Parts: sequence; C-alpha cells; structure tokens
Amino acid sequence: MKDVTLPLIPAVTDTSPLGKEVSPDDLMRAVHLESAYLTTGDLWTDAPRAHHVTLEVKWPLAESTVTAQLGLDPNGCTLNDFGDPAGCTKMAVRMLEVSLQRMRLGDPAGLDRRYYAMTARGFPDGCALIVWPDGSRIQLKLPNAVVPLFPRAPR
Repeated sequence: MKDVTLPLIPAVTDTSPLGKEVSPDDLMRAVHLESAYLTTGDLWTDAPRAHHVTLEVKWPLAESTVTAQLGLDPNGCTLNDFGDPAGCTKMAVRMLEVSLQRMRLGDPAGLDRRYYAMTARGFPDGCALIVWPDGSRIQLKLPNAVVPLFPRAPR
C-alpha cells in the first residue's frame, strides 16, 4: 500500500528542492487536524465534554507506534449563520499525549482503510484513528462518537 497523502497538505517527496536525497524522518511534517464544532460534546461516558477536537501528528503516519497531541476543547459556543463558532466560553483545552499504533485489521467494508489504535493514560479502550487509503477522509473513533477530522485551514 502506498503512503497516504492529505489533499490539503502538499505531498512529500524523497528529494529536497535541490535534488539531494533526504532521510525519511526529514520527509515527515507536523499535520494539524481538527473537527467541526461538536454540538453535544459527549464523546464517551464519564468524560468531560469536548465541543472541538484537534490532533497534531507527524505525517505520513508510520507503521510503528507514534505519539500525537490530542486536544479536547470543552468550550460551548453559539454558532453563526454558516455554523462557525461565534461567542464561546473560555475554559482551558485539555491536551493529551496519545499513542497511535497501526493495527493490521481487515477492513470489513473492503475499503482498504488503515486502523491506528489510540491509547493514552485515562483514555477509554477501543479508540482509533481511521484513515482512508487516499487520505481523503480521517475519522477519530471514540466510544460514543465518530468524529471526522480535517486539515486545519490556514488562519
């Protein structure tokens, strides 16, 4: 299976702009993914509410275990006519260091998606990052929700 690229993130190549070879570590870049506003915020039982989820991870995802930063934003917001958060509360975002480990599971839908088990201290079992083969879709699977994640738009 080829490396997954994200449509809004420039593709990485195995040569530098000067044509010199670079190491695989140099090809990885930090990617910032985020959810849309989550109205209910109930992601799993006994968890603090999170109305917005972010994930910062090195891309492309490695076959081995990698760490990432997961942000859980508890701030409730009103929404404007376009569905964008407008007035929001001002509580601190909870940041968790999570581990992502590629699991070789057969895709029951036959879509060749990649399954990365997500673990962290105090995090519920069964959480995962699901990545489509062409990188067009990324989902965070949690006990009470499946949260689509998108490349963060330039601000």
